[in-house]
Amino acid sequence: MSQVDEVTGALLEVTLAGTSTVPSADANLEDAHVTIGATVPTGFEFTAAAEVEEKLGCPCKISKDRGKIYFDIKKDRLAQVHRLRSVDNLFVIVKEFSDFPFKETKEDALKDLGDLAEKLPWESALSAWELNNSLKKTKK
Repeated sequence: MSQVDEVTGALLEVTLAGTSTVPSADANLEDAHVTIGATVPTGFEFTAAAEVEEKLGCPCKISKDRGKIYFDIKKDRLAQVHRLRSVDNLFVIVKEFSDFPFKETKEDALKDLGDLAEKLPWESALSAWELNNSLKKTKK
């Protein structure tokens, strides 16, 4: 059994109260944080942020863009994110840039973005995404 399978099994048994009946398979997972972005219906940003703070106990940042919120959560609590009722879509933030220096020409800007993709810290985000995919609800 792989390490991801063990951690996924542990995450599936996490209750809403935040207690797990199975010890974590990876001690580092308990300390690892991931930034989650969520889309919400326009106008419900404050409601969704309040739900995140109430159910997950973590502060939430409301984006200047309409219909988006962001919050940091420990990876071992990722299963609880799927119990949020006011969010539509979830995404993992790889890295945030507050002021990216875009070049003047389209070609130079595209080259910079292509080069940037190779330098981003993908490991943490991809492991969170793997866990997320194993936890997400299936539509019937």
